[in-house]
Amino acid sequence: MLAVARDHLAATPRAPRRADVLAAAGAWHRISCGNSAKGRRGYDWALFATTRPEISLLVRGSVTRPSGLAFYLCHTPQPTPIAVLVKVAATRWCLEECFQTGNISTVPFGLRGVQGEFACQSRPGAATQFSGRRCRNSAR
Repeated sequence: MLAVARDHLAATPRAPRRADVLAAAGAWHRISCGNSAKGRRGYDWALFATTRPEISLLVRGSVTRPSGLAFYLCHTPQPTPIAVLVKVAATRWCLEECFQTGNISTVPFGLRGVQGEFACQSRPGAATQFSGRRCRNSAR
């Protein structure tokens, strides 16, 4: 899973389209991606196919701020439900924080049912496998 900018061009079956233009026409699903100090973290999510079956564009939308969108390119060797991709995206936030603090260990992630082929790119050149690393200070 790789975060991309809103002006990223996604190769769709019709023609290359900007990620934010695709998001405007999306079929949104409200899915919780875990708990926070203030309760459940619920966001609106949309998934778009590209011309390559193993690549899709996942868009996260803020419930309270409709303009607050985040865009992720997902590489999945086989079709993957949006709920699983949301779970991977939620774990990506933990990795972002860990990369910023340098707090990485080799304890396996608590992602049950998510295979090791899902990778996270949180900074240029810094990738990690979900099945192989976990933040030391993250709560289960």
